Amino acid sequence: MKINHSLLFILTILSLTAGYSEAVNIRIGLINSAESVKISATGYMDIIDLSTNEIILTTYGLPGGFVKTTPEGFEVKGAGVFTKPVLLKPIVGAKALVNGSRYRGELEIQKNGHGIKVINVIDLEEYLYGVLKCEMSAKAPLEALKAQAIIARTFALANLKKHEQEGYNLCPNIHCQVYKGMDAETDNIIEAVDSTKGQILTYDGEIAQTFYHSSCGGVTAEALSVWGKDIPYLKEIYDPFCKASNDNWNYTISLSAIQNILNIGNISSIYTDGKGSGGRAKNIIIEHTSGKTTIAASKFRLMLGSDKIWSTMLTIVKNGDKVTFQGKGKGHAVGLCQKGAVSMGTLGYNYKQILGFYYPGVYLRSIIFEEE
Repeated sequence: MKINHSLLFILTILSLTAGYSEAVNIRIGLINSAESVKISATGYMDIIDLSTNEIILTTYGLPGGFVKTTPEGFEVKGAGVFTKPVLLKPIVGAKALVNGSRYRGELEIQKNGHGIKVINVIDLEEYLYGVLKCEMSAKAPLEALKAQAIIARTFALANLKKHEQEGYNLCPNIHCQVYKGMDAETDNIIEAVDSTKGQILTYDGEIAQTFYHSSCGGVTAEALSVWGKDIPYLKEIYDPFCKASNDNWNYTISLSAIQNILNIGNISSIYTDGKGSGGRAKNIIIEHTSGKTTIAASKFRLMLGSDKIWSTMLTIVKNGDKVTFQGKGKGHAVGLCQKGAVSMGTLGYNYKQILGFYYPGVYLRSIIFEEE
């Protein structure tokens, strides 16, 4: 397959000193509030009082393995009751376990209202080990996985304040990036992360917004049409690599169910106001007994559920008291199309060419974090 190769080399490479001078830790909110949590380790761990940074005790595997709330704070079974946050720091190669799942790094435990909050304090690169498989198939070509590693690293750094009010940087869910710790690691995932260590995308001196999605259906969407914000490197791109692997879908729902979700009167008609660029619906028009309601297609999709309405590249068929949405593609379609990236990797394109195609005009940088 041939495309305009000038598009593939828009990505400019800046040669800076590669690698980190020191590891950079980020905070992942594994559990925000729970009555009890099963926590242990594969070996020895220190329990540290975060208010004094003193080691309270060193234990093997945390006997008992449960942390539960008490009126005063929280109890670490077998270790005592704590009123202030503590850090569980595995030592001598041990790994932490939270409800049976293994995690690299350390665990911060604190009282959160009537529940317990558990935060995984982990090196950025090791965090990515637990992300990539959750966002892209581990069987994808290595060059596609490298591209995914760079945009996941960039996304993490660009969104460090996303959960600032909750006391951590990112959550482990789709709201940020799906993260499942060591259980999601594979050898090729680790290779993709390690071989691109420290590389991120920037634009105009700032960390880029590296949005990505499952399948664009043949044309990516510009950020302006989805979120109302114009981002120069997130434009509509004809994607021949995704076109051969469209996700076709359909979803049928009753009109009464839509009425309940939107809290409107009885629906008489539902349709789009025409297709925008790339064949995507701009707005959903709903005529009902209380009047006419216009909802942006991207917002409507989220209101009904993105797991049901996969994309805004859709048509609407009304049949009696039911309506069927039919479409192709999966996700918001902004930025890198993962199915397209996989196809590019299969065809022999490298990760720099993949990134240059989906984020035209950005810079690939190797960054250094200075020791504080």
